[in-house]
Amino acid sequence: MKIYPITVALMAAVSCQPLLNVESGTRSSHYIRTVYDGETVSDSLLPKSKFDTVLYYSTVEFPSGYDWKRDSACGNSKATLTIYRNFEPLGSFETGENSCIGTDPDTHHWIEGNLYTEYNLYGQTVITKNGKELFRYNGQEFLKGLLVRGEEVWTLGQNSNGKGFSLRRNGEALLTDTQGQVFGDLTSSAHGALYMDLEQICFCYQRQAESAYNMYKVSDSHTTLVGSSARTIYDMIVLDGKVSFAAGDGRSVLLERESGSLHIGGSSGGIENAWLCRGGQGETVCFAEKGGSDPEYFVWSGGISKRIGSCSQIFMYSQPDRTFKYARISGLGISLCDGDRGVLRSFPKPGLISRSCIKFMGNESFLAYNGQNGDSRIVFKGRDVPVNVNGYVSALDVTIIKVEEEK
Repeated sequence: MKIYPITVALMAAVSCQPLLNVESGTRSSHYIRTVYDGETVSDSLLPKSKFDTVLYYSTVEFPSGYDWKRDSACGNSKATLTIYRNFEPLGSFETGENSCIGTDPDTHHWIEGNLYTEYNLYGQTVITKNGKELFRYNGQEFLKGLLVRGEEVWTLGQNSNGKGFSLRRNGEALLTDTQGQVFGDLTSSAHGALYMDLEQICFCYQRQAESAYNMYKVSDSHTTLVGSSARTIYDMIVLDGKVSFAAGDGRSVLLERESGSLHIGGSSGGIENAWLCRGGQGETVCFAEKGGSDPEYFVWSGGISKRIGSCSQIFMYSQPDRTFKYARISGLGISLCDGDRGVLRSFPKPGLISRSCIKFMGNESFLAYNGQNGDSRIVFKGRDVPVNVNGYVSALDVTIIKVEEEK
């Protein structure tokens, strides 16, 4: 994102306002639910059942005729962000400095039916919710973690220089480390940097010492040193209060848990990276990457190591008390997979805008992608639904709600 040179006085004068507020008026329906800041709305798309799956997504649309894939304006073209619930628009907002909303899909984050965005403006970081500014703070950060607990919005931001982080609650800094390196993020990891464990907000980070890396866990802003390692630390998570980490030496991965250690890989070498995620029954699942011109991926779960295959990228998704899920991206397309059942569904040669365009809910999978012609489509409840925008779906979310029949 572009950083503009401007004085602090002018920073304070900038106000981020939405183009249109989120609408939540009553629609004709026999079913009601609560959505968007506690307001009660109706939805004619809900079927006659006690529970239903609700889709939320956001689109970025550019002016007619503008080639957004080429992006000749280098990110400075006018665009409109629109948020939807079950294919019905809830509100639209201009992107740019006036709204403090960007077009980068990696800055759009759906949480429980609300869209949060991050934006860097004149040396400040601005957080919005459904197009309205929540708070801003000095310092240009990129979010590694975002979590909502009640009325509290917790963020974990990495400094723009790539070193150091700040843990904040509603914009107020609770913990700052100028050298710490956070494990996990919002764009590629399975767990994000911030997550709940035993009703506490947790994350892990490391600091480089003279000849080793010191590893720390943080629970509700309280920091604990948990150990050190001379190996490269690939990933580290807290599951049920217990710390697990994956370390490597370029040949194999050492998965270290309180229950013991496990080596993944062999003397043939080539293991260059590893990631951890939560599997069923609180199990730690480890993915490992064997580098090269055609990378290979392996997974260890339930005491069994197996080869996933060659592909350009893997995205992991944690599901508490369920088998882990992952998406396999290659030149042939996207495969949505289950740790036990293998490939659930494949899509030939689509374009994936962001990791946030894939969602697993129970045994169901949901996807927003761009087809070979550049058209946007959403796979929802077994249907492949076109999204008619000159742009793309930036992120989606799926929730399960309880519906009540009108008497």
